[in-house]
Amino acid sequence: MDKLIHLIYVSTATQEMSQEQIYELFTKASLNNQTKEITGLLLHIDGSFLQILEGEQEKVTSLYQEITKDERHTHSKKVLFEEIEERGFANWSMGFAGVTREELRLIDGLNDFFVGGTVLQDLSEEKVLKVLSAFKEGRWREKIQ
Repeated sequence: MDKLIHLIYVSTATQEMSQEQIYELFTKASLNNQTKEITGLLLHIDGSFLQILEGEQEKVTSLYQEITKDERHTHSKKVLFEEIEERGFANWSMGFAGVTREELRLIDGLNDFFVGGTVLQDLSEEKVLKVLSAFKEGRWREKIQ
């Protein structure tokens, strides 16, 4: 068995997407990930995405390559790629939550980041880990679809 990793990336939508289009994207990603035994989380805010992919390294790397070629995304940037002991999102092939800037401002260490209107594209590894930690502590879980 390949080692278990998570890959966290950010990207920007190439065009404005309705809630229906975002949900359709999430639904397809969820089914696709399920067949590949990949789990994770997709956060969306103001046309920006933060996605966490978990699974065997070869499968996750292959999926990420597909995502970078998807014309609905631009400015795809890998923020974190590391080995993990266990899945953080094992119950979902892909959990999804739409979040607001206001919700992100409530996370200690991120409140300064979103004041100027910056989107997820500019998140550093440190800030992504704060988002991940906030989620693992229970934030947004009630919003997960």
